[in-house]
Amino acid sequence: GRRLNAVAAAPSVVLVGLCDAREAAAGDAQQAAAGDAQQAAAGDAREAAAGDAREAAAGDAQHVAAGDAQHVAAGDAQQAGAGELARLLGPARALAVARTLLTRATAWAETVAPGRVRVAAPAAVEQAARAALGAGGPLLVVWPELPRWPSEHAAGVLGDLDAGCEVSIGPVFSGGLYLLALTRDDPELLALVHRSRIGPDALGPALDAVQRAGVGVGLLRAERGLRTAADIRAALADPLLDRELRAVLS
Repeated sequence: GRRLNAVAAAPSVVLVGLCDAREAAAGDAQQAAAGDAQQAAAGDAREAAAGDAREAAAGDAQHVAAGDAQHVAAGDAQQAGAGELARLLGPARALAVARTLLTRATAWAETVAPGRVRVAAPAAVEQAARAALGAGGPLLVVWPELPRWPSEHAAGVLGDLDAGCEVSIGPVFSGGLYLLALTRDDPELLALVHRSRIGPDALGPALDAVQRAGVGVGLLRAERGLRTAADIRAALADPLLDRELRAVLS
């Protein structure tokens, strides 16, 4: 890959979020108040997430463009909406976990790219990524999956880019990615912002796309996210898990 000038090319970060989690929570409360508790607990998270995604794509672009985390908050749509966490914890607790994960991912991102962090709804991530790459410098797409974001990941991804890698990938054990770094607007590589959450073997297709693009790739340490029942059990068994997440997950 091309040698990247790490000093001249400051990175930007786009975090994958869910637009206005407050509306999702309100929607679930309305459904529960209507008497359909089963639908509110299991099915309506999908409707809330889908409605938020449509709103993000259509009406809330100004909030995304402004980087207003109050309006584009609380983690990935699959995780906070129709994902397994919502089924295991219920929509309200899943959203609480998603808010916490997004807050922590945002704080980590600010250490990597101070003042160059924005949150985008899932439907707007590719557009936000193109805009960031067009402004110059490498881009980090971050999925707020991890209970903790160690500084080693910042050093790792920046080291990959400085070494000339045009792509750096952070995989999640249960499938998908927690980080994807890009240095150019390549359609096939940008498509990974959608593919990376599909199926248990997202890393394989990502590496295939990198190989076809003929670019250098760095691989960050695989991490356990917070998506599945096994993830929750592992987190609760971890003596280093903080009280905030332990209280929500217990």
